[in-house]
Amino acid sequence: MTLRRLVSHSAGLTVPGFPGYAAGEEVPSLLQVLDGQKPANSTPLRVDSETTYFSTEADLPVTFIKNDKGEVTEMISSLGGRAWKAKKIK
Repeated sequence: MTLRRLVSHSAGLTVPGFPGYAAGEEVPSLLQVLDGQKPANSTPLRVDSETTYFSTEADLPVTFIKNDKGEVTEMISSLGGRAWKAKKIK
């Protein structure tokens, strides 16, 4: 699972409040989804801390893990008591 697939609703998760996009419908960019801008059809993610973001519609925090150099190396998303880790793609 990647952040891109998670916020584009193509990660295979069913989450209330995220309707997804029909075939042939305009799909928003990652930044449009994160900021809730059209054509995104969901609310924006909000900052909880420097490395943690959350949705105002679903209990779906997203946390970015940094190494000693301050570089993001992975992401952890939690839903329903389960956590999914995704390594950074280079």
